[in-house]
Amino acid sequence: MRFTPYVVGEETITLEIHPEVSAPDWSLGTASGGVAVPGVTSRTGYTTLQLKDGQTFVMAGLLKDESHLVVNKVPFLGDIPILGALFTSKDFQRNETELVVVVTPRLVRPLNREEVVSLPGEGLARDVTDLDFFLLNRTDMKLPEYSGKIGFAR
Repeated sequence: MRFTPYVVGEETITLEIHPEVSAPDWSLGTASGGVAVPGVTSRTGYTTLQLKDGQTFVMAGLLKDESHLVVNKVPFLGDIPILGALFTSKDFQRNETELVVVVTPRLVRPLNREEVVSLPGEGLARDVTDLDFFLLNRTDMKLPEYSGKIGFAR
């Protein structure tokens, strides 16, 4: 799934959407050295649209419909003409899938310095000595002057 947004107005977003669904396909596969490798089938779509901030877009499609007939029979008895039908079972399998994409684009604003929160592990020293690591069993060390805000120290 690839989204490419472009802000074209104060509240307007142009959005390019490129969905792609891939699945293994054994009918396209190959075998080499006793190893079977399936082929790949892909379904793709493309659309461009304009939305306002917070509006939702739904794109449906990329349908896949597979039908299989599986025949099971008792060896030798299932091959007898007329009577073989008594020793044979047929199973019809049908698989249907559809991709539905729901998109709600949002415009965001940059944060002020006082709104920025610290990242996990930001207050840890990166250089742990071999002595600390092997003998004292420390994997991280606290920095002495850490305020919890990015770029600020007390």
